[in-house]
Amino acid sequence: MSDTFFVQAPQTVRIVVPALTTPDKKTAVCVGSVRFPIQTNLPNGTWAGTGKAFLETQGSNTFFNPRTTGQYELIYSRGGSFCRRSDTIRIVVEGGQVTAFDTAICGTTSFIKLRSSALGGTWSSSAFPNAVRHDTLFLNGISASQVTVTYELKFGSAGCPARDDALISVGRPKADFSITGACSGSAIQIQNTSTVATAFRWFLNGQTTPVSTDRQPTITLPAGQNRLLLQASSAGCVDTTSRAIRLVAAPTPVSFTPSQTTGCSPMTVSFAVAGAANPDVQYGWNFNDGSTSASFQPPTHTYRNQTRQSLTFPVSLTARNTCGVQSYSVVLTVRPLVQADLGVDSTTFRCSPARVKFSNRSTGQSQPALWLFDDGSTPFTSLTDTLSHLFSARDSTKTFRVKLIAGNECGRDTSTVAIRISPTLVRPLFTISNPTPCPGEPVVFTDATTPKPIRWIWRFSNGPVLTQANPQQTFTQPNTTYTISLTAITECGFDSTRKTIRTGTLPTGDYQLKSQSVCQGQAIQITNLTNPATRFRWDFGDGSLLDSVTYSPTHTYVNPGNYTVLLTVFGTSTVCQNKFPKAIVVRPKPLATISAAGDAEQCLPGLVHLTSAAANADSWTWYVSDGRQLTGQTIDLALAQPGPYSVSLVVASGGAECQSSVGPQLVGTAIACEVFIPDAFSPNETDNIGKTWTLFGAGIQEILLLRVRSRWGRLYLKSRISRRTVIKSANAGMVNSMGYPCLPEAIRLRQKFC
Repeated sequence: MSDTFFVQAPQTVRIVVPALTTPDKKTAVCVGSVRFPIQTNLPNGTWAGTGKAFLETQGSNTFFNPRTTGQYELIYSRGGSFCRRSDTIRIVVEGGQVTAFDTAICGTTSFIKLRSSALGGTWSSSAFPNAVRHDTLFLNGISASQVTVTYELKFGSAGCPARDDALISVGRPKADFSITGACSGSAIQIQNTSTVATAFRWFLNGQTTPVSTDRQPTITLPAGQNRLLLQASSAGCVDTTSRAIRLVAAPTPVSFTPSQTTGCSPMTVSFAVAGAANPDVQYGWNFNDGSTSASFQPPTHTYRNQTRQSLTFPVSLTARNTCGVQSYSVVLTVRPLVQADLGVDSTTFRCSPARVKFSNRSTGQSQPALWLFDDGSTPFTSLTDTLSHLFSARDSTKTFRVKLIAGNECGRDTSTVAIRISPTLVRPLFTISNPTPCPGEPVVFTDATTPKPIRWIWRFSNGPVLTQANPQQTFTQPNTTYTISLTAITECGFDSTRKTIRTGTLPTGDYQLKSQSVCQGQAIQITNLTNPATRFRWDFGDGSLLDSVTYSPTHTYVNPGNYTVLLTVFGTSTVCQNKFPKAIVVRPKPLATISAAGDAEQCLPGLVHLTSAAANADSWTWYVSDGRQLTGQTIDLALAQPGPYSVSLVVASGGAECQSSVGPQLVGTAIACEVFIPDAFSPNETDNIGKTWTLFGAGIQEILLLRVRSRWGRLYLKSRISRRTVIKSANAGMVNSMGYPCLPEAIRLRQKFC
């Protein structure tokens, strides 16, 4: 038998730390940092060393947790005896602690030095990053009452940071408080509402020693006026406020005496209040009828009772302040006035004779009622609730005012009911405003029936049936008899009656106009042919005043146009009338004018053109100074004899009554015009003989054209000369170079009236 052994060489054990960076297997970490993994190349080994307590396993993984500062050794071993192998690493856990100190500072300070437990770190503020410079906090622009700053200091070779926050309290205290319960004999309640402050001192009535340093003190004040001062401080800053406090006493009991406690409505009551008013007390009255008063002594008050029974009013006076309430009340009784109420069975209208039943529904009544029936019967008193009475009316409807008078200790009241009694006998009657009316004249029929009807039926023989009480009707036919019947219906009966009327005739009239047309501004005569005893009225149709006085008037129309003259004649009344219209034309008055066309002087035979621009004319008559008479708006006047000619013009519109004239007016002068022309002349050049040529005549004003030719037709002169009788020529052109005589060929003369 034999055994076989296999012998292997021991394996090297290694600890692998990913965070380890140094060749000597020594690493530095910060205390409190995240745990990190530690690995080995061979499993199933054991750990030892000072760092073993900081190892943590999670599944098959191992971690080192640097919870505490220090230097730690970790040993990992595997195998036993001669085969045991191990590996060691060293871990340095670095770090430290630092403290930043809280500080309080007054808000009026511009900056503060920040303090910590160790130097060499840096300060910062996340809320106010620009306010921290090195170890100084600047307060300019910071309104917050607290500022948080952070101090950071790094430890060891790994630069492990340590941080701490400091709270900088900026003192801006605001002192404020309120007081309740300022009543004498008890402690006041103080509510301190100061802000930011951390310390408080209370001073009473100017004392230098505080009476309390509590935030919510309990202070007992003496009676009367006091002043409490509060000093609120924070970070060396102080704010002060004070309050005036007056201790008041609780209201004393109050009472009053009314002038009367029971009475009839309206009951006026005055109230006498005991004692005097306290200025520290508010007073309130409740009269229990919807009215109140805030006066210590109220004015008189009037109570009214509109009901049917007595009413009670508890009147109260209340005195109150913050220290207590006192009340006092008295009950007042207000009796109602008696209210009479008279009831009627069925209707208040009856046909005679009628027995009417009445009821007494009065309230507050304590005495027998008095009844009055208004029919001459004797009044009587009764306590009964119902009774009846007989009424009658013979000729007309009568109204009986029945009265019930009820009374009590507060007075009397009356209730009245009107009872209408109508007779059953109806007497129909009516009056006629005019029994002999003019045709077309309204006639009024007035009912006079007794008793007064409630309905009417009127029948007229000319057709209509009317139901008014007092109708109006017209009758158009002259000299005609009409029948009118009335049926009158009352509440208790009806009856009829009839009457007749007879119409007369319309008044007659007539008149004459001197002319159917008249000139504007010309008076026209109107002749009245109506009976002078008849009343009349003239209307001329131009808006002028009506004339009822002038029997045969004259009238002048200012403006042209078509008008209607209206004569109204009246019969027995102004309603009975007849109208007679007639038309009249008012022509516009023409205005004569003369216009002459042509020269004022003319050669015989002459002609003058005459025109009249007269408006509104329809005829023109011209009267010439030589006795001629011409017609027409435009004429041509021939001038046959020498001498001046004058004309007069008469223009008319609608006849001779509407005309105007103008003239006599000079319109032209006729002149007998003559001219004699020598046959020939021969001017000489050497001796100036024959250079003067003479034109003879009368009425010559201007030579319009003169031509002088030789006997062979050569033109020597063509001239226009404005001179009379003699024309001298200095024109050498008039001399024939051959010495032959010249002949005037043509002469045109401007001659007036030629």
